[in-house]
Amino acid sequence: KDVVLTDGYWNLMKGEALGLRAFHYFDLLRLYGPVYSEDPEMKCLPWRTEFNADQKSLESAGVIAQHILEDLTQAEELLKDDPLNYKNDLNNPFLGLRKHRMNKMAVKALMARVYLWIGDKENAALKAKEVIEQCGLELVISNIQDASLYDETIFCLGMDDMANKLKDDWKSINTYSNELYISYDNANTVFERTTIGLNDIRYRGNNGLMCRKYLSKDKNYSEKIPLIRLSEMYYILAESVSLKESVTYINKVRNARGISRNNNIEANDSYDEAARKEALNKEYQKDFFAEGQYFYFLKRHNYKTFWRCPVEKMDYYVLPTPDDEIAYGNGK
Repeated sequence: KDVVLTDGYWNLMKGEALGLRAFHYFDLLRLYGPVYSEDPEMKCLPWRTEFNADQKSLESAGVIAQHILEDLTQAEELLKDDPLNYKNDLNNPFLGLRKHRMNKMAVKALMARVYLWIGDKENAALKAKEVIEQCGLELVISNIQDASLYDETIFCLGMDDMANKLKDDWKSINTYSNELYISYDNANTVFERTTIGLNDIRYRGNNGLMCRKYLSKDKNYSEKIPLIRLSEMYYILAESVSLKESVTYINKVRNARGISRNNNIEANDSYDEAARKEALNKEYQKDFFAEGQYFYFLKRHNYKTFWRCPVEKMDYYVLPTPDDEIAYGNGK
């Protein structure tokens, strides 16, 4: 505090730092930790709060989750005065482009993610609803220019000169060959083209069915990599509330994406827990294509098979403890 003297900046920076630590730790937990509903006592990660070489013993997934929530609770308080200025502020650049920093809404959204992961649906719904009502963003209804749905993005990364930096991944960046490619048959299946998805922007916005959602032709929307988007908050709500209420939130996203209200999901006698999970399964596939969140949905529900599952039975959700953690830490 004797270094950061500008009013409000210390709280902002400390809140961002705690939020980022929680963000990174939660991804470590989701990767190296167990299917939480199956074994929350599994020891999976060390919790480190000091920069040193001291060995740390592995702690259980449940304890790590509580550490993460403690960081987020502190971050939420520190960021309570976050201006949430999503635009570029030439007069005060530090307080602009808040989507590109760990901001107040990103902290709340991450809390919703963590609560859902550990099965606390009441708090997951509470935080998801706060984000929806307070973030000032709306679901995107067209991705013609906004290919990555940046306008509804809560927290993101930017990569300058992305096309050039990724040219070894996209071998022919200016022509349609086979870079990160989804076939027409697979696209028709995922986006349900022949039934409800013909006008779904997520199907029509694939630019020749190549996943170029981060390389919009509009420079204002290009090179944006979403980490948390508003649609996920609707899905978290849909999974956390009653069956009757859940269809409201699923249909809200589907309608915004171009699926007709005539094809809305109805909370009738056939809409049970299995039907809700399947509806969300389809939505996660569509909305987070090439963003990584679908894997965590599958792991959270411990799906043993899924669309294009590469193995007969999926038992590979837990990444092995890194060799260096075993050699130099207290990992086993």
